[in-house]
Amino acid sequence: MPDPKTAKSIRDSIGPETEAGKGFRSKTTATTRGNKLQIGITASDLVALRAASNSFLHFVSVGLKGVYAVAPFYRGGQKRASRRRVP
Repeated sequence: MPDPKTAKSIRDSIGPETEAGKGFRSKTTATTRGNKLQIGITASDLVALRAASNSFLHFVSVGLKGVYAVAPFYRGGQKRASRRRVP
């Protein structure tokens, strides 16, 4: 992750997904240490491991895209694109 704040934000955003109920075949944990995000997955079989890893990689990817999309607005603002038509 680019910085500890981003790692914590992503960890907090995927946190609810780590709370597996009864009947789930995998258990996932998410922790941070500095700017590192660590995701641990324990699964009862290979298919469950693959499904959980794909899901969490997707969750992290989407979270990072969201952070990068709004980051310019928190760094002093991004100028809006011109509405001028290009001939």
